[in-house]
Amino acid sequence: MPCAADESRMKAAFLEAPGKMVVREVPRLELRGEGLLCQVLACGICGSDLRAYVRGPGTRRREPGHEVVLRVIDASLERVVVAGERESYFKPGTRLVVSSVSCGVCRECLRGDEHMCGKRTHVGFEAPSGFSELAFVPVTSVLYGAVFELPPLISSAVGSLVEPLACVICGHEKINVFPGDTVVILGAGPVGCMHGIVAKMRGASQVILVDVKDSRLKLAPASSWDVKVNPVETSIEDAVLDLTGGEGADAVIVACASPEAQSQAVSLTRKGGQVLLFSGLPPEDRVVPLDVEAIHRREIKLVGSRNSGRRHFKKAIDMLVQDQGGFGEIVTHVLPLEEVDRGFQLALRGESMKVVIAPAGEF
Repeated sequence: MPCAADESRMKAAFLEAPGKMVVREVPRLELRGEGLLCQVLACGICGSDLRAYVRGPGTRRREPGHEVVLRVIDASLERVVVAGERESYFKPGTRLVVSSVSCGVCRECLRGDEHMCGKRTHVGFEAPSGFSELAFVPVTSVLYGAVFELPPLISSAVGSLVEPLACVICGHEKINVFPGDTVVILGAGPVGCMHGIVAKMRGASQVILVDVKDSRLKLAPASSWDVKVNPVETSIEDAVLDLTGGEGADAVIVACASPEAQSQAVSLTRKGGQVLLFSGLPPEDRVVPLDVEAIHRREIKLVGSRNSGRRHFKKAIDMLVQDQGGFGEIVTHVLPLEEVDRGFQLALRGESMKVVIAPAGEF
């Protein structure tokens, strides 16, 4: 593992100011009680990371980076009975992905919505930043069943898609997609493309992918769309109505942090159709105009979705193993830790699809 010359130090990236990630040497993480000390093999840059990058350090989680793939290098798990197939989770050399940890006893947890738990951790590991050389997985994550082994068929770079794909799967639990359906996806970023792939896997016969950036549309994997539309050049409403015989889409998924997209989604939906608000908005844009009368008269189902739970992680891993939709094509750039700021800039400008940082230097 490429570390700083001083073995008591390691490298980690920090959000120093709006639009500026810097890599520094910090004290090396060690086992802190029971848990797993791990190398960070890969960490993807996601939309929430980009929003933090633009805003700069804030009062919430200061350092971005949570779409991680880890490799165990040391373990102390005295309270965990290791037996049979579960033993492979904890051996040095095992690659892991980690979901969040919830309380397990609140109303949300008990009804199967653990990702809605008010005491849910943001991530199931501890590190100065997800873009670090080392991370520590506390025993609580292991005991909660939030630690999953990454199968050998999945590369570490593609494995960084497990977390966002799990969130996509959680969103799809809330809408129906039947064979022959038309699904419109507003936003051709990594999660938008994953929504497209999952929609086609569920039987959608027509996925219309929409984005204002031609660069993003060009990078979108062929498995994620049937028709691509740039609203700067073509009216989305006209295109959707033309492609659906004047009825509108069966489902519209908003996969971009755009108030305009949130508002427009209703007008693209057929009678009895569905709108999934998947992407969040910054605080200053959180209130948007909606055609409530259209929702009422056309009986449109409007739902939101955020985060994911353990069952979604398991399904995401299974999907990546099956590789039915070419998810690997979503990863367009894998960069070393020293180039993390360049990676953020590539993602921010829409010159990449998914940027993955590889702190361990394994590409």
